[in-house]
Amino acid sequence: MTYLLDDFASADQSRFGTSWFLFTDEELGGHSSGKLQIKQADSEQTVLELSGSVRTETGFIQAALPLIHSRYLFDARHFSGMHLVCRNLNPNSDTSGYYLQLRTRELSMPWQHYSAAIQPGQNWSELQIPFSEFKPISTTHKLNLERLSRVGIVAGLQVFKPDLQIAEIGFY
Repeated sequence: MTYLLDDFASADQSRFGTSWFLFTDEELGGHSSGKLQIKQADSEQTVLELSGSVRTETGFIQAALPLIHSRYLFDARHFSGMHLVCRNLNPNSDTSGYYLQLRTRELSMPWQHYSAAIQPGQNWSELQIPFSEFKPISTTHKLNLERLSRVGIVAGLQVFKPDLQIAEIGFY
């Protein structure tokens, strides 16, 4: 069973029904800057592009999608993990700075989340990240798949200039 959150066919909102937004460490007193845009890529494929500059080893930029629709949280218990089709456009960047993040209703502070590293190649690649790879950050709560509130695609935790394109994201 798969569930497509977004293929970026609409610039206004995801297939899930909520809209992507940019979140950076600037909002927490940091100095990273980012840009988030939905645009045409190769052969008229529409993508979400996350680019910018991560300026410290604790900095980040993030494309975030709320998973709360009509006051209901997303229940992912019937899935095994996250599915992502992406590529890294910056050949000079180390791909170890990319992550998927999940947030649940139990988390109250902005630095709390569940994180899994991803390594996008320069060519389009399909990544499948099992939920077991998502590690708790700054929380003792276990990942509650029944109460997901947000998914994030993050570039950070090292100084670099990320340039990531995402063609598809969802659950598998």
